[in-house]
Amino acid sequence: MKLWLALLLPACWANAASPTNLEFPSSAPLVADACANALSRARSALTGVITISDTNRDFTNTPDALETALADLSEATDRLIFLQHVSTSTKVQDKARACESQVRKFAVATFSRPDLLAGLRGYARLSERLAGEPKALVPALLAEFDRHGAGLGPEQRERLSLVRDAISELEARFLKNIETANQLESLSFAPDQLAGLPQAVLDELPLENGLVRVNPAGPVFDLLMSHCTVTANRRFLAGLEEGRAKDNIPLLTRLLGLRQEHAELLGRASHLRLATETFSLNTPSAIEWSMSRLHSGLKGPAKTALAELAKMKTEHQAPKLERGIQAWDARYYSRLLKEAASTPELDQLENNVPLRPFLDGMPALALKLYGARLSEVREHAAWHPEVRLYAVFMEPYQESPVGYIYTDLYARPEKPEGTFASSLARPRRLADSSRRPGVAALVADLGRTPRQDQAFITMDQASSLLRAFGKALYLVSSQNRFAMFSASEAPKDFIDVPGLLFERWAWSAMGMSLVYPRLPDASALPPEASARIQARRRVLASLEALRELGLAELDRRLHSSKVANPCAEHRDIAASVSLVPAFPEACAPAGFSFIATEPGTRFSKLWARVVAEDLFQRFGPGDRPDPILARRFRKAVLDPGTTQDPALLVRAFLERKPMERPFIKASSALPLKKVQ
Repeated sequence: MKLWLALLLPACWANAASPTNLEFPSSAPLVADACANALSRARSALTGVITISDTNRDFTNTPDALETALADLSEATDRLIFLQHVSTSTKVQDKARACESQVRKFAVATFSRPDLLAGLRGYARLSERLAGEPKALVPALLAEFDRHGAGLGPEQRERLSLVRDAISELEARFLKNIETANQLESLSFAPDQLAGLPQAVLDELPLENGLVRVNPAGPVFDLLMSHCTVTANRRFLAGLEEGRAKDNIPLLTRLLGLRQEHAELLGRASHLRLATETFSLNTPSAIEWSMSRLHSGLKGPAKTALAELAKMKTEHQAPKLERGIQAWDARYYSRLLKEAASTPELDQLENNVPLRPFLDGMPALALKLYGARLSEVREHAAWHPEVRLYAVFMEPYQESPVGYIYTDLYARPEKPEGTFASSLARPRRLADSSRRPGVAALVADLGRTPRQDQAFITMDQASSLLRAFGKALYLVSSQNRFAMFSASEAPKDFIDVPGLLFERWAWSAMGMSLVYPRLPDASALPPEASARIQARRRVLASLEALRELGLAELDRRLHSSKVANPCAEHRDIAASVSLVPAFPEACAPAGFSFIATEPGTRFSKLWARVVAEDLFQRFGPGDRPDPILARRFRKAVLDPGTTQDPALLVRAFLERKPMERPFIKASSALPLKKVQ
């Protein structure tokens, strides 16, 4: 059955037997009970590990039992935690978030236990002859205990626990302050002060006493920053955005100090060292060196792009106003430049991707490149009747699927927004030697139309779906024995690479023939469409990459050395790295949520893009990737999961270390002209 048609048909879902062996509780009490029971089973299993005497220890009852207890817990709770992203019940979402917090705390407590570490060390002293994954499991577990401080003395462990609790409390307050600022801090404008905003948007804006209230978050704010023709009003809005959550300024200094103390208690020189030691780039010096090379290569094209923006600015405003691109100018003039570099035909291409052939094309591209075949499973358990389930086969005559992918593609009331892939069950071998297939979910928030078979999406939406689909394939297909070595455990600077690479393949000429085979009027896509679209999407890419690099550089500095004034540090980085000055006297870092949610790891986003682009160029001319080479890549890099370091797998496939040059080249800005 065609994928798009399956999306339109009713699903056999309620109380159905499911090949994934996963159930999704529909009420908050059921979620809470399932989470509590899973944690109770895990505690009992770990108690069994520590009660064994050293003389009776073996691989099965110690490292294998420890890993199995944690894998069972993950499998029982991942599906519960996932409900926070798809449930339409706020009570279920709250219980799912509570379960996530409990499981995270349990994992930290587990790897902080000296009794479990003593048992594992007792087994290690036996020097049992092992090979393959069993041989790798023991040092991997020992490394986790080391990263959590289980080997420290009692006083140090107590201090470590206090520091961790203080960090968690400050991070929660930091995020709460941002959330409050986004809701309460605002500016109000009369509708006639918002010149440039599309009339359709203006007509939908709610008025309070005849004024439009604008918060520093959400789609209206972004539309104003990119469309409002009144420079002074954009300046006010930029000040609102970069000056929000001032209560976080003192919290930030305390938070950074506690993270440094936490790292030093664990024997690391900095939080950056601790946060990235399992990454592909796993030392602060390697990260700094790569960031330096990227900045050196991107700076020239970005300055050219800024010059074009500045030229456009002089043509649109009074000459007495400030020169150069400021914080309140970048989004506005970037939009104008992109529009100037486009044509109506390109706008049609980017904003009217036919959904029906696109959804057919994603699995068709996976089949052509990876040999992956998707087959719909009609009877299955799920969290909503619209959800579909697909079995994934990776070889032509494979009888049993390697995994399953759920799809939940449409927006619903109270369903959180976003497009992403999530692991619901990691592939592994069970105690009875049977194989547990991996399970992933592909979630999106597409709009609805009366005729879904005639619906359209934008290229940005399509790109998000492609990245999530490519990642989902990776999550379910790894051929590992232990869940600890599955693809979902890949380092943060690699786990998104398969999805990014799949997206690049899709917009090649060969890929577009599958995912975008015709125009909205049903005529054939022009042969040069792929090149034209890629050229359009690369306009200002260098400047956008430098903005991300600036955030990564701020994160690196804050977590690798003592920074006296984070606010001033950001202003310096904005001017010298991102090349667009920050808002004067504002403290933008106080409103950066990533400082609380992903400290020390911001560069991972950019490095994943660097690796994906380098791999893409490895396949030769970008218009027609070689399916034979793509299948070799799948088997050499994706199928092993993390049984080997993904960085080493990539290096072996490339026959060298990943390089920044392909990404820099792909991000180079084009001259300002109509993209032909």
